[in-house]
Amino acid sequence: MGAHWQGGVTAADEVDELAEKAVLFHKKVTLSGMDTAVRTTRVDTGRARAGWHVAKSDASGFEGFGPGGSAGAPASGAQVVGADAAMAGLRIGESTYIVDNVKYVSFLNDGTIHTGGDHMVEAALERMNREREGVF
Repeated sequence: MGAHWQGGVTAADEVDELAEKAVLFHKKVTLSGMDTAVRTTRVDTGRARAGWHVAKSDASGFEGFGPGGSAGAPASGAQVVGADAAMAGLRIGESTYIVDNVKYVSFLNDGTIHTGGDHMVEAALERMNREREGVF
């Protein structure tokens, strides 16, 4: 049996607790990044906003959760539930992806010769990095 610390807690217990906290932090930062991407995506039809989701892979072919809401609105309940489901069973060392497979989302992010980009991906990464600072 492993070495016991104060109160009968083993080193393995401490490691398990730390791993659980790290996974919860990973989920929190991922949801925060998705919410930022959703909030900063412009709205015309709402498809691009509704297309943001979390996956453990690139989730090719997925194109959204329905109507995308209004500009600046947070991620929809369906998006949050979908993200939570995608991250179920997440373990230390696994990656999550914030993805939008709507075909024109890269033009919204990067812009075209006719319109400026919204830079939703950059805004999401910036927010995620701010949340990570000071923790690791």
